[in-house]
Amino acid sequence: GYLREVKEICEKKGALLIADEVQTGIGRTGEWFGVNHDGVTPDLMACAKALGGGVMPIGAIIGTPRAWAGLIEAPFLHTSTFGGNQLACAAGVAAIKAIKEEDMLRRGREAGAYLKAGLEAIAAEYPSVIKGVRGRGMMIGIELTKEGAGGMLMSLMINQHIIVAYTLNNPKVIRMEPPLIMPKEVIDHVLEAFRGAVKETADVIEDL
Repeated sequence: GYLREVKEICEKKGALLIADEVQTGIGRTGEWFGVNHDGVTPDLMACAKALGGGVMPIGAIIGTPRAWAGLIEAPFLHTSTFGGNQLACAAGVAAIKAIKEEDMLRRGREAGAYLKAGLEAIAAEYPSVIKGVRGRGMMIGIELTKEGAGGMLMSLMINQHIIVAYTLNNPKVIRMEPPLIMPKEVIDHVLEAFRGAVKETADVIEDL
């Protein structure tokens, strides 16, 4: 409901709503864009990352006719050295087609729900380490009880060749953002490794 209320405020004040969908867009949360969960249409939306299908760097700005009007009248208000790169655009089109044709939004929603349920079960086992699990689709955050636990958990996971990372604004939250097509058996492997890492972290925390 947050974005709906922000949109209402913007409309009342005559302001543009700009959505940063660089990480949340192109299926990451189980919908094409994160704003879809609130049924909101921003005036401008930034996209990148998944738009390149994992093989090509590309970024794009999407806008409503109202937001784009100034550029239609005077397109050189904004220029870009690499804008409209043909190879990058071809990769973007191919990525969108693959997501549609291979039903990746549904697959991401289902795989994400399975992963999140597994993480929630681990959180219930180790409340001394994990405060909570939240997320949508294949974008999941694991909030820890202590800041120092994150570094240990990350190290233990990376030692098992599973890459996890902090969120940039909170070292107590570890994020998991696996591919939308992640198979169930791989998710089970990740959950098993994570449970072991959390158990080892819990033993250390309890000894402190």
